[in-house]
Amino acid sequence: MLNTVYRGTSEVAEVFFKNADGTPFVATSPAQYRVYSFNNELILSGAGTQDLSDTSRWTATITIPDTAPLSDIGQRYQIRWSIANTTTDKSQVYTESFFVKIEGDPIALDSRRIMLSGGQLTDTLILSEPASSVSIRLVDENETTYFTSEISTGNPRRVNDFYVYDFNASNLENMISGNAGICAYLSEWKYSIGGQTPSYEYHPIYVVSPKTMMIVAQLRQLIDKAHNWDINPQLAYKDTDLVQHVLMGLQRVNGSPPQATNWTIDTLPPSMYIWVTYAAASDALFSQYLAESVSAFDFQGMAVQLTIDRGQYIDTARQALETQLEKLQQAKKTLAYSGKVGALGINIGPQTNYPSRVHPLNNLYWYNQSRFLFW
Repeated sequence: MLNTVYRGTSEVAEVFFKNADGTPFVATSPAQYRVYSFNNELILSGAGTQDLSDTSRWTATITIPDTAPLSDIGQRYQIRWSIANTTTDKSQVYTESFFVKIEGDPIALDSRRIMLSGGQLTDTLILSEPASSVSIRLVDENETTYFTSEISTGNPRRVNDFYVYDFNASNLENMISGNAGICAYLSEWKYSIGGQTPSYEYHPIYVVSPKTMMIVAQLRQLIDKAHNWDINPQLAYKDTDLVQHVLMGLQRVNGSPPQATNWTIDTLPPSMYIWVTYAAASDALFSQYLAESVSAFDFQGMAVQLTIDRGQYIDTARQALETQLEKLQQAKKTLAYSGKVGALGINIGPQTNYPSRVHPLNNLYWYNQSRFLFW
């Protein structure tokens, strides 16, 4: 029995033709089928195949073309079967209704977006009912409004049972400040259904630099070598996840002793790339460990035992990263002594909090202090 058929994929339709006494209907030619859309447009047709083990059963493999129209909510396609015996002048017909959809439903489980600085912003609002009014406003963390735009509601894009409203904007060079590398914005969707009180939906927007995406690629290489997309789609690492983990890793590196720094991704010293990657990986694996824990599966029955639990391996990898991150403090101290931290990092000079290696009464003490002042 057909229920839902996705465009571009194949499904097997079946039908049973029997006489009143339950015996198989004897036909003089194969059963025929015709598939009609919700507006009674012929989509495809053909002949069925008889099951030799049960001659009352006929099957057909149907593939709805990618160009077939999508039905509105509640509207269905039909497959109409017919079979005849020209000798006895008897015939039978059978009609079955089913939905036609495109692969997957656009459920907005992850409403975050990524765009390159100066690139194109694409955002989408997904509703289960058509809206009478839709607008979008983009703001930054200081609540500065970059633009507000009204979205046409006359002909929304349809994806299965959902109404999709798209927004695209380019030439947004002012959406990233200086050498930040990652800037967080928020798109505020305001919509009304049937003239009712407006509702709101918020989507985080990450504006990133090419260097940020390079670190994201390094992070994926470290923790997602298997490109784990086929086990549980919700456990897969999306770029929006990895950008957030990189941001958390940068904050951890900046807050690490011996002294807080204010690096951004684009001003990060090259020797700190690996530490941001390690810190981001630890944050990502901790999140993944929690997700795997609630998704773990253990079945024991008869002589079969099936266990799906990758949490222990993820936790082991995270602990190894934490061991490496214990060396971060020494790495920042070494960088500070080298004088390569820069204006946005630790200021190297008499005010530096590192203790002198010589006694204050020793002449070398004054030499150490003067070289910071005049070099």
